Amino acid sequence: MSDELFAGLQSQIEQLKAGQAGSGVKPAGGTAIRRHRVVMEAHERALQQGWKMATIINLHPFQLDLNMGFLGHLTVPAKKQGEPYAKIVIDKFRMDTRDLGDGNVEPIPVFPVQLAQDLVNHYDETGGVFYFEGTGEPPASMMTAAMEKKIQWYFKLYAEAEANWAQFHKNPHHISVRMRDAAKELLAQGLIKVQPEWTIVSKSESPDNPCEGCGQVIPKIAKFCVHCNTIYDVDWVKARRPDLWAAQHRADLVPAVAGAYVPDVPELNVTQPQVTGKKEPKKA
Repeated sequence: MSDELFAGLQSQIEQLKAGQAGSGVKPAGGTAIRRHRVVMEAHERALQQGWKMATIINLHPFQLDLNMGFLGHLTVPAKKQGEPYAKIVIDKFRMDTRDLGDGNVEPIPVFPVQLAQDLVNHYDETGGVFYFEGTGEPPASMMTAAMEKKIQWYFKLYAEAEANWAQFHKNPHHISVRMRDAAKELLAQGLIKVQPEWTIVSKSESPDNPCEGCGQVIPKIAKFCVHCNTIYDVDWVKARRPDLWAAQHRADLVPAVAGAYVPDVPELNVTQPQVTGKKEPKKA
């Protein structure tokens, strides 16, 4: 809650308590006033208690963001090229509430250290992010540990990208932005010698596309999908794969009786016999 809102609500409650609410002030309901009073009292207790500031360090070339629901977002900028890290200092707490029912709430102040801890836990797998209490330069030991864990994660992404590039026939759709970031960072630090091809080829330059029928990756020039037989070049398939075309258009040859099959046969010119008035004798 902002200081301005806090002051405004406090002033209104004091007026209501003293019975001095003027004609221009519309008193809020009892439940709303009780909620506001409880929240402001918790705010005052937190201000009296005090807290420690927290600094979050980001060693990655991409932004870190944590959606904390009612508490909003916590965002750390990306590390710029040529700089050792990016950081933010959290110097204020945020107020959360727990609904107890019947219009009652329990205000819960969330202090900077806890906010920082939540973000670091969210990015635990990636390494490269940590926090420390207070401000100033980050401790060297924490920098070293975060850097080592970050490099391990980068090598993991690099290996996954190499495997995808080979398995899916150099299709950049299987290379994520994080994989590209990892390879570029490893190259910049001299941990790999050659820039991978998959960091250069964009998705728009991919020689493959997902099939519209089954989603499997097939060449853009494919005449039909080898996985589900979805046809992309009708003329080519009719000329080169008439069996495939016939299999998908067999319904045109099937009569109304379900399940019946009519083979391809030449049309016969059958002359109907003439009907005369004479009846043929029945056979014994």
